[in-house]
Amino acid sequence: MKEPMSDVINSPKEILGSYAQKTGPITEEEIQQAIQSLKDPQDSSEPPMEWVAEVMAFGFFEDYQSQETGWGTYFGPMMVLKNDDGTFTESPSIQKVTPQIIQYWSERAMASKHPVLRTRYADLVWDFSKVVTKTPPHYTMAHIVIDSIIEIAQRNCHKHEVYVIKKLERALSLAVALKDSSRIEKVRDVIISYEDSVTQDSKLGLWGFAYDLLYENDKVELTTDQEQKLVDDLEGHLLRASQPANSEDIDPWSAEAAALRLAKYYRKAGRSEDVKRVIPEYGSAFIKPSLKASALQASAWLQRVRANFVEYGLKDESEGIAIKLRELGEKVKSELKPISHKMTISDEEMDRYTTVIIEGDLDGVFARIVAHYIPKKAAVKNQLKELASKAPIQFLITIGLQDNRGRPIAKVGPLEDDLAGHLVRLMSQNMAISSVFLRTVLESLVNKYPTFETLLVDYLFRFPHFRGRQEINYRVRSQSIPQWGLRNGCPSPYPAN
Repeated sequence: MKEPMSDVINSPKEILGSYAQKTGPITEEEIQQAIQSLKDPQDSSEPPMEWVAEVMAFGFFEDYQSQETGWGTYFGPMMVLKNDDGTFTESPSIQKVTPQIIQYWSERAMASKHPVLRTRYADLVWDFSKVVTKTPPHYTMAHIVIDSIIEIAQRNCHKHEVYVIKKLERALSLAVALKDSSRIEKVRDVIISYEDSVTQDSKLGLWGFAYDLLYENDKVELTTDQEQKLVDDLEGHLLRASQPANSEDIDPWSAEAAALRLAKYYRKAGRSEDVKRVIPEYGSAFIKPSLKASALQASAWLQRVRANFVEYGLKDESEGIAIKLRELGEKVKSELKPISHKMTISDEEMDRYTTVIIEGDLDGVFARIVAHYIPKKAAVKNQLKELASKAPIQFLITIGLQDNRGRPIAKVGPLEDDLAGHLVRLMSQNMAISSVFLRTVLESLVNKYPTFETLLVDYLFRFPHFRGRQEINYRVRSQSIPQWGLRNGCPSPYPAN
């Protein structure tokens, strides 16, 4: 049986002290689990502050992105649950971080031997001090973060390379914020050497980050040799991905990742011929595999390629891809599986509905139709929120829209990034459904008013948009209406023939 919590105040430090002796890589998660294991689930006594501070320290999530549940800090909660009343329950919570805990972390940052521990303690102090204590942290905390991250990368003492890359990005941002030129140079050099040590062609996250973090940052000065090395590395990745010894090993995604970085670099440098070289090279890496892929998959790939051809002004190449997309259209259409939903409305219900709409004088009917059938943005937005809460998965992915021949015509991004696109799409769907009812209403009006077409045109000509145009519009009206004709006694947008 474990000791009561009151008897293990020093145990967290004993466990953490053992990590200073470790030579292999570790993670924050395993440290937190080791500390949590000290608490007996059956022990209901109040845990010591030291235990709470340590568990929280290694439970926060680095580089927290959510604006809705974050605190405006670099760290955020590892877990967030939404309550029925719309509030959130978060774990760990910044609300439980006290000035005493901030002081404890500060002391641990100074005393800890392992760089993973030092980084976490010091960064929490740097990040949370203003929020918790209302006073700015001492700059030495940022120095500890930067120097410890450099050590993590050099010693390779963290288990996950992608986390080290994220930490290096953090170290660079702190060095830049402090305007510490010496540390900026140190982090720069470590980023380049770390990419050399972990790069793998097949793992996109383990290369290209040196270019992203350094060349894209105007606060970082690269030597001529360093800049050329970044470009040469990308050229190497592009060549190996697009022209492997075995054509079956073509990696279009790696080719794209390298080519788009290179194209951006060459365009900025005014080297248009190199842009025209690398973009088609990556395009070919997609075109070849697309010949063996399903039409739906091939279409998605080629849409990406065409968008980048357009972005970089490759008109002829873009038109070539457009032709391929048109050829794929019918095949794409045949691969799509329809999803249908049937709704039954009785004749009595429809009659009651139309009676309410068309009762009274014609001016009132037209006003009622306009008020009823024009989409209302606020209502559609509420409808969208309700749908997203009931079926969130479909709102996390990009949706491709196609015409009746299977050709791509538009895309709607994830809801978080493309609210306007989802609003327009939902409005369009609502209008498609309401058109069934509107058609019935118009048919009823045609039956009620034998000269409905003339009455409708007369009504439209009352609006200011048509002032001064009545004579010419009246002249063409008798020609235009028969040309488009009626369907089942209802004005139709389709030619009569």
